[in-house]
Amino acid sequence: QIARALEHPVRGSRSLPEGLLAEALSATEFREHVFRECLASAEIDCDELRRIVWAHGVPDRPWARPVAWKLLLGYLPPERVEWDNVLRAKRAHYWELVAQLTADPSVANPAGDHPLSADSGSRWAEYFRDKDLREVIEKDVVRTHADLHRFLPLRDSLSRILFVYSKDAPTGSDGYRQGM
Repeated sequence: QIARALEHPVRGSRSLPEGLLAEALSATEFREHVFRECLASAEIDCDELRRIVWAHGVPDRPWARPVAWKLLLGYLPPERVEWDNVLRAKRAHYWELVAQLTADPSVANPAGDHPLSADSGSRWAEYFRDKDLREVIEKDVVRTHADLHRFLPLRDSLSRILFVYSKDAPTGSDGYRQGM
């Protein structure tokens, strides 16, 4: 999907000499042209991408912002040929974390463990701690872009991402905090 979006040139950009390009294109078209040119090579120069984003911003295209963030944060490697495999592996790892970090006391519940158990190792106690954490996260997520209707379908995903992040946070961190 990303690769296909990058293949389409900006209107009129191929027929003009480089010096006249900025004058002939609108600011929006020029920003997209410079962005696409940076992403056109087999290996992305992330320092150049950082300069372009800082100077011109990210084009207002649905594919552009996710690609920029993934590259600049090191989530995607600069080599475009590796993107599909890396994304597939990272998504599989995420879903493994979701399964691993979600306490379900009805599965493999040891004898003697019950919903009223206060024992720190109890699957039920963990389930109720997770439930409390999810409620705190949900309160914040509901307030996130409450005015944008297109954001509503993303609430469950954002809640799950914040839950997994807070449960998988490195030792010594305090997990979830409002405003994450």
